[in-house]
Formats: sequence, structure tokens, C-alpha cells
Amino acid sequence: MATTLKQQVADKCEQLGCTLYEYSGSHFVIESKNDTDRRVWNNGSHYLTEYIDSKPNEALRELLKRMADGFNDNGGACADGDDCEICGDEA
Repeated sequence: MATTLKQQVADKCEQLGCTLYEYSGSHFVIESKNDTDRRVWNNGSHYLTEYIDSKPNEALRELLKRMADGFNDNGGACADGDDCEICGDEA
């Protein structure tokens, strides 16, 4: 039996210590399970967001692709805004 795209994303999240959320059918978000995790994705954010736009499978494929790019593990500055409590100015 083939694994669904959503399950593939959930499995990858489990490997990376993240969680997949779906907000009101409008977008998927992947975020760390641990709010003290200083890793940021290679996009410079603690989150990966993909809008569904009536095409959930395309959004999930894009998330898998973006997750494959991995993390920037240096714990440096992030692009989540001035209220980024995880990175802060500690780097």
C-alpha cells in the first residue's frame, strides 16, 4: 500500500523532531516540537509554511522538497522577526 504524501511529510517530521499542522484548510506549517530548538530551516525561519490553494498534494510535495534542504544548525540570527525568542541575539 502506497504511503500518502501527508504521511510522508509526517514521517519526515518525526525524523527531524518537527510537527505538521494544518490551519483552517488554508496552509500547512511545519515547526519544531521543542520551543527551545535553536535550529532554523535553510530559509532562515523556525517554520516552513506552504499555502494549500485547493491543491493540498502540491503543497505537501513542496514541503517535502523544502524539508530536504534541511537546517542551518549554527543557531545564528533568524528571520522570524524581532520577537524571535529561540534565536535571540545570543549568536
